Amino acid sequence: REATATAPVLLVGDNQYEREDGTRVDAALRTLLHSPPRVLMLHINRTSWTQNGVNTKIQAHVEFPLDGFSMGSYTSAGLSTNYQLRSVVAHHGRNMSCGHFTASVVVPGGGVDAFNDARVTPATEEEVSAAQAYILIYELVS
Repeated sequence: REATATAPVLLVGDNQYEREDGTRVDAALRTLLHSPPRVLMLHINRTSWTQNGVNTKIQAHVEFPLDGFSMGSYTSAGLSTNYQLRSVVAHHGRNMSCGHFTASVVVPGGGVDAFNDARVTPATEEEVSAAQAYILIYELVS
Protein backbone atom coordinates (compact mmCIF):
# COMPACT_ATOMS: atom_id res chain seq x y z
CA ARG A 1 0.00 0.00 0.00
CA GLU A 2 1.43 3.36 -1.00
CA ALA A 3 1.90 5.92 1.73
CA THR A 4 -0.54 8.83 1.57
CA ALA A 5 2.28 11.37 2.00
CA THR A 6 3.93 10.32 -1.28
CA ALA A 7 0.87 9.31 -3.30
CA PRO A 8 0.37 11.34 -6.49
CA VAL A 9 -2.17 14.15 -6.27
CA LEU A 10 -4.07 14.88 -9.47
CA LEU A 11 -4.18 18.54 -10.48
CA VAL A 12 -7.34 18.87 -12.55
CA GLY A 13 -10.21 21.30 -13.07
CA ASP A 14 -9.75 24.55 -11.12
CA ASN A 15 -6.53 23.10 -9.67
CA GLN A 16 -4.72 22.49 -12.99
CA TYR A 17 -0.99 23.07 -13.32
CA GLU A 18 -0.13 26.35 -15.02
CA ARG A 19 2.80 26.30 -17.46
CA GLU A 20 5.21 29.20 -17.93
CA ASP A 21 3.30 30.24 -21.08
CA GLY A 22 0.08 30.51 -19.05
CA THR A 23 -1.65 27.43 -20.44
CA ARG A 24 -3.25 25.12 -17.92
CA VAL A 25 -2.98 21.33 -18.11
CA ASP A 26 -3.96 18.31 -16.04
CA ALA A 27 -0.96 16.98 -14.12
CA ALA A 28 0.06 14.76 -11.23
CA LEU A 29 2.09 16.08 -8.30
CA ARG A 30 4.13 13.68 -6.18
CA THR A 31 6.57 14.43 -3.36
CA LEU A 32 9.62 12.17 -3.15
CA LEU A 33 12.95 12.23 -1.33
CA HIS A 34 15.83 13.37 -3.54
CA SER A 35 18.34 11.59 -1.33
CA PRO A 36 17.68 9.46 1.74
CA PRO A 37 18.60 10.97 5.11
CA ARG A 38 21.26 9.20 7.20
CA VAL A 39 18.92 9.33 10.19
CA LEU A 40 15.18 9.00 9.61
CA MET A 41 12.80 10.04 12.39
CA LEU A 42 9.16 9.08 12.00
CA HIS A 43 6.57 10.68 14.26
CA ILE A 44 3.35 8.72 14.73
CA ASN A 45 0.40 10.99 15.36
CA ARG A 46 -1.43 9.65 18.39
CA THR A 47 -3.60 12.73 18.99
CA SER A 48 -7.20 13.07 17.91
CA TRP A 49 -9.34 16.10 18.71
CA THR A 50 -13.03 15.95 19.57
CA GLN A 51 -15.48 18.57 18.29
CA ASN A 52 -15.36 20.37 21.65
CA GLY A 53 -11.54 20.68 21.51
CA VAL A 54 -10.55 17.86 23.85
CA ASN A 55 -7.63 15.72 22.78
CA THR A 56 -7.79 11.98 22.98
CA LYS A 57 -5.05 9.45 22.40
CA ILE A 58 -5.16 7.09 19.46
CA GLN A 59 -4.40 3.76 21.14
CA ALA A 60 -4.08 1.60 17.99
CA HIS A 61 -0.97 -0.53 17.70
CA VAL A 62 1.29 0.39 14.80
CA GLU A 63 3.50 -2.32 13.35
CA PHE A 64 7.00 -1.22 12.39
CA PRO A 65 10.04 -3.06 11.04
CA LEU A 66 13.09 -3.55 13.24
CA ASP A 67 15.43 -3.91 10.27
CA GLY A 68 15.34 -4.14 6.51
CA PHE A 69 13.15 -1.04 6.19
CA SER A 70 13.53 0.37 2.67
CA MET A 71 12.57 3.86 1.52
CA GLY A 72 13.67 3.21 -2.09
CA SER A 73 10.18 3.52 -3.57
CA TYR A 74 9.87 6.96 -1.95
CA THR A 75 13.03 8.39 -3.55
CA SER A 76 13.10 10.22 -6.87
CA ALA A 77 15.72 7.86 -8.33
CA GLY A 78 14.44 4.65 -6.73
CA LEU A 79 17.64 4.47 -4.71
CA SER A 80 18.48 1.37 -2.75
CA THR A 81 17.99 2.22 0.91
CA ASN A 82 18.08 -0.03 3.93
CA TYR A 83 17.26 1.35 7.36
CA GLN A 84 17.73 -0.31 10.72
CA LEU A 85 15.76 0.65 13.81
CA ARG A 86 17.90 2.39 16.43
CA SER A 87 15.35 3.69 18.92
CA VAL A 88 11.65 3.74 19.77
CA VAL A 89 10.07 6.41 21.94
CA ALA A 90 6.80 5.17 23.42
CA HIS A 91 4.01 6.97 25.24
CA HIS A 92 2.19 5.41 28.18
CA GLY A 93 -1.08 6.99 29.27
CA ARG A 94 -4.73 7.56 28.43
CA ASN A 95 -4.23 10.84 26.57
CA MET A 96 -1.45 13.04 25.28
CA SER A 97 -1.97 15.67 27.99
CA CYS A 98 -0.58 13.34 30.61
CA GLY A 99 1.36 10.14 30.75
CA HIS A 100 4.92 8.99 30.56
CA PHE A 101 7.51 8.52 27.82
CA THR A 102 10.03 5.67 27.66
CA ALA A 103 12.65 4.74 25.08
CA SER A 104 14.11 1.51 23.79
CA VAL A 105 17.53 1.69 22.17
CA VAL A 106 19.28 -0.89 20.02
CA VAL A 107 22.70 -1.47 21.57
CA PRO A 108 25.70 -1.67 19.21
CA GLY A 109 26.79 -5.28 19.03
CA GLY A 110 23.33 -6.65 19.79
CA GLY A 111 20.52 -6.39 22.28
CA VAL A 112 18.10 -3.69 23.29
CA ASP A 113 18.04 -1.50 26.39
CA ALA A 114 14.81 -0.03 27.79
CA PHE A 115 15.09 3.42 29.40
CA ASN A 116 12.46 4.37 31.98
CA ASP A 117 13.57 7.46 33.88
CA ALA A 118 16.74 6.49 35.78
CA ARG A 119 16.20 2.76 35.27
CA VAL A 120 17.85 0.95 32.34
CA THR A 121 16.99 -2.71 31.77
CA PRO A 122 17.51 -5.22 28.97
CA ALA A 123 14.55 -5.64 26.61
CA THR A 124 13.56 -8.13 23.95
CA GLU A 125 12.68 -7.43 20.33
CA GLU A 126 9.16 -8.63 21.13
CA GLU A 127 8.82 -5.97 23.85
CA VAL A 128 10.08 -3.31 21.44
CA SER A 129 7.65 -4.44 18.72
CA ALA A 130 4.74 -4.33 21.20
CA ALA A 131 5.49 -0.74 22.27
CA GLN A 132 2.96 1.99 21.62
CA ALA A 133 5.42 3.81 19.36
CA TYR A 134 5.34 7.60 19.23
CA ILE A 135 8.70 8.25 17.53
CA LEU A 136 10.76 5.77 15.51
CA ILE A 137 14.42 6.50 14.78
CA TYR A 138 16.11 4.61 11.96
CA GLU A 139 19.68 4.75 10.65
CA LEU A 140 20.63 4.27 7.01
CA VAL A 141 22.88 1.21 6.80
CA SER A 142 23.10 0.75 3.02
